[in-house]
Amino acid sequence: MNGENEMQKTSGIHHITAMVNDAQRNIDFYAGVLGLRLVKKP
Repeated sequence: MNGENEMQKTSGIHHITAMVNDAQRNIDFYAGVLGLRLVKKP
Protein backbone atom coordinates (compact mmCIF):
# COMPACT_ATOMS: atom_id res chain seq x y z
CA MET A 1 0.00 0.00 0.00
CA ASN A 2 1.24 3.43 -0.85
CA GLY A 3 -0.58 5.61 1.68
CA GLU A 4 -2.41 5.58 4.97
CA ASN A 5 -5.87 6.13 3.43
CA GLU A 6 -5.75 3.22 0.97
CA MET A 7 -8.00 0.28 1.76
CA GLN A 8 -7.51 -3.32 0.73
CA LYS A 9 -10.31 -5.04 -1.17
CA THR A 10 -11.86 -8.16 0.31
CA SER A 11 -13.44 -11.04 -1.54
CA GLY A 12 -16.05 -11.57 1.19
CA ILE A 13 -16.83 -12.17 4.85
CA HIS A 14 -16.95 -15.73 6.14
CA HIS A 15 -18.83 -15.12 9.38
CA ILE A 16 -19.59 -12.56 12.06
CA THR A 17 -20.34 -13.32 15.69
CA ALA A 18 -21.86 -10.68 17.95
CA MET A 19 -23.17 -10.56 21.50
CA VAL A 20 -25.77 -7.81 21.78
CA ASN A 21 -28.67 -6.68 23.94
CA ASP A 22 -31.05 -6.15 21.02
CA ALA A 23 -30.78 -9.07 18.58
CA GLN A 24 -33.34 -7.70 16.11
CA ARG A 25 -31.55 -4.35 15.88
CA ASN A 26 -28.30 -6.22 15.20
CA ILE A 27 -29.96 -8.32 12.47
CA ASP A 28 -31.52 -5.20 10.95
CA PHE A 29 -28.09 -3.55 10.72
CA TYR A 30 -26.16 -6.47 9.24
CA ALA A 31 -28.94 -7.56 6.86
CA GLY A 32 -30.47 -4.19 6.02
CA VAL A 33 -27.43 -1.90 5.96
CA LEU A 34 -24.60 -4.27 5.03
CA GLY A 35 -26.70 -6.64 2.91
CA LEU A 36 -25.57 -9.80 4.71
CA ARG A 37 -27.90 -12.75 5.22
CA LEU A 38 -28.73 -14.53 8.47
CA VAL A 39 -27.65 -18.15 8.25
CA LYS A 40 -28.39 -19.57 11.70
CA LYS A 41 -30.48 -18.14 14.51
CA PRO A 42 -30.22 -19.75 17.98
